Amino acid sequence: MLRFFKVAAELASTVAVLPRVDSRERLDRAFAQLTAHVECLWDDACELYRRHRYASSLFFSVVGIEELGKVSVARIQAVYGVPETATTAHGKGALRHHRSKHILAACAGAVINSRMDRIVGEPLVLEFLKAAESGRLEQLRQSALYYEMKANEALVPDRTISRNDAAQYLVVFGELLAEVGNTHPADFERQLKKVEALEAEIEWTKLRYERVASNKQSF
Repeated sequence: MLRFFKVAAELASTVAVLPRVDSRERLDRAFAQLTAHVECLWDDACELYRRHRYASSLFFSVVGIEELGKVSVARIQAVYGVPETATTAHGKGALRHHRSKHILAACAGAVINSRMDRIVGEPLVLEFLKAAESGRLEQLRQSALYYEMKANEALVPDRTISRNDAAQYLVVFGELLAEVGNTHPADFERQLKKVEALEAEIEWTKLRYERVASNKQSF
């Protein structure tokens, strides 16, 4: 549990997610822009799901979870400021390294979250956390976007990612968004209503029990 919070704290001291400014107004504006960006990614993932583009929906969900990790880091920097030790990431290697850590930072919102345990289901939440730590989440992110050959078989994302796979990540992303992707109670209430409406629309409760019954987990 502490690992996820430690990663968020480490990134807050080494990676500049917010601008280093003296103005509280500018800092708040930058944070609001980041959270609005993440909510747009969730909206895009929802729309792709409705169009039965399940692989693309899952890809946007994982990317959105990664961006939520930046929100976790930005929340710390919004309170304590951006330290002099924090820099922007440069180079492909640095970006990939930080990407995996951003996913871990986002997991902090799932660790102590009774609503998420209830809606997603504790077994699936634990599997999600394990997938984030092991790197499987990043692998799934790639397989949801790229065509590849494996064991002399052509793997096309739209044929390897199922509706249920996409639904799981869409719900996890939405629940995390409502938990950490806002600063004001009014925004939390608004986002939560959107998430609950989506869960009812896709009949998540039914899909969740089908998943558990089949003993299949995409994480």
